Amino acid sequence: MDRSSTLRKLIVLGYKEHMKKKAAEDYRGGRITLTQAASIAELTVWDMEHYLVEHGFKTGYSLDDLRTETAMLLAEK
Repeated sequence: MDRSSTLRKLIVLGYKEHMKKKAAEDYRGGRITLTQAASIAELTVWDMEHYLVEHGFKTGYSLDDLRTETAMLLAEK
């Protein structure tokens, strides 16, 4: 691969990583949703979740939150 192609490839890789980091920061800051972060990072929601976990993100969503939301959903039926 010639130098120009190598530089282009490195720039694209750097840009993609930058967008992942920016999307993760915005998600952690509560400025965007997980779906929006995934879209910005050009990842699936599952891959965005994996990226966040790999980079130390810990959710504030607890087992009690899950129980509460499940009860609410069941009550709606």
